Amino acid sequence: MSKQLLALVMSVLLLTLTACSGVSSPLAAPESNSPAENPAAAPVSDKDLYEIKWYVNGPGPQPDLEMVLNAFNEKVKEKLPVKLNLVMLDWGNFDQQMQMIIAAQEKFDLCFTANWANNYYVNVNKGAFLELTDLLNEHGPNIMNTVPKVGWEAAKVNGGIYAILNYQVWPLTNGFTITNEILDKYNIDIHSIKKLEDLDAYASAVTQGEPDMYAIDSSKGLLVTDVLTVYNGYDELAGRNIPGAILLDSSELTVVNQFELPDFRNTLYILRDWYQKGYVRQDAATLGDCRADQKAGTLPFTWEGNIKPGGDVESAMSFFDGRAATSNALSSSWLMTSSIISTMTAISVTSENPELVMQFYDLIYSDKELYNLLCYGVEGTHYTRADGDFIALTGSAGYLPNTDWLFGNQFNAYILEGKSDSIWADTIALNESARPSPALGFSFDPTSIQTEIANVSAVKDEYIPMLSTGSVDVDTVLPEFLEKLKAAGADRIVAEVQSQLDAWKSDF
Repeated sequence: MSKQLLALVMSVLLLTLTACSGVSSPLAAPESNSPAENPAAAPVSDKDLYEIKWYVNGPGPQPDLEMVLNAFNEKVKEKLPVKLNLVMLDWGNFDQQMQMIIAAQEKFDLCFTANWANNYYVNVNKGAFLELTDLLNEHGPNIMNTVPKVGWEAAKVNGGIYAILNYQVWPLTNGFTITNEILDKYNIDIHSIKKLEDLDAYASAVTQGEPDMYAIDSSKGLLVTDVLTVYNGYDELAGRNIPGAILLDSSELTVVNQFELPDFRNTLYILRDWYQKGYVRQDAATLGDCRADQKAGTLPFTWEGNIKPGGDVESAMSFFDGRAATSNALSSSWLMTSSIISTMTAISVTSENPELVMQFYDLIYSDKELYNLLCYGVEGTHYTRADGDFIALTGSAGYLPNTDWLFGNQFNAYILEGKSDSIWADTIALNESARPSPALGFSFDPTSIQTEIANVSAVKDEYIPMLSTGSVDVDTVLPEFLEKLKAAGADRIVAEVQSQLDAWKSDF
């Protein structure tokens, strides 16, 4: 079978995706050894409940988190002998804090992981996550009957599965969102903006006309280069900002160091120009995120790593304090291994009861009430129900994580007021229409080069925030960055990815 035919087959497989929780997908894994739903737990006293500690990223701790967890735990203990301790970390510090937690071998049960945050491959190499194949088959029937097989193939590392896929929009489409009040005031046709350079007219108008505003989002917590990977034409195979990528428009599957690509350099020039023109904060390279500016109305813009149906409503809620906004794509939609594994949940090797933890996550995957408690808080306090699955937020700032994509099966989510009732059908349509990466289905095993990856990660942590925010001269700092990447082992990483990719190709 040719590689092109494989990509076509995998793309066609997605046509059968189901958007309904609890409905078995034709692509679902074989039935587990325990297909029945989790039985109701026998009554136990609160002191005998197993506490599940779960680390997630997002806007950080929520004022009403305790209230939400109290409501959640009252309901979940009726079904399993557990209580949840949900720890919400903020975007800017999540990676660093999780590295310390894992290094200290702290006891915890669940954590968010991906190719772009709390690096999945790196943590698998550290031995930080449990291998889950048997646990999924024995204790995850709802998960296994929902997630298509193509997803599990993407999640494998050396044949093993080390995290549970969160089921949601799977393709990647890079873009941005701007508040409607600014678009209207300056008569900006957002959909006429097709490339980065086109944003200059918008940014210039805002900078000149709104002296108290910044025009463009830029911080170390949301790196611009991170949300422009498919815009710049590559699919990262070794992990976010780790050298080792293939060009999306080429069928040759030649692995390159993406930081050496002309398109990457040109993007850096644009970001540098914006920084010098004052479009972004001058302390962006050390700033955790721009959320405070966005909510205060002094930043009418946010980058979107993935444009999706209903995403502009979510951004208005999450970033702009409810002010209406419009999103715009800068790239085509691409289905990649890296986009499928962009939101996962791992079980820590320090968990004291992984079987029960898997049962818990399987319950969240299928129980709509419990899932939406985590997503939206307490009904009547944080939202009200309307017809069907529609909800309206009450305006309470007590609980608004806006991260339903990291709590399991997003197709169980209530529909926010302002979104279309066809949102999940539209999401499936996007999954179906996305272009498959030439490397779709390839999963990289970094076991033999974990030292190089660790060394390269340290270099990129030093340089990418400066370059991505435009804070330094490109012609001076980019060559220095590339030189240090080589010294850290970038070429060996690229060669190892190429070797594994060649072996993968030869199987077809």
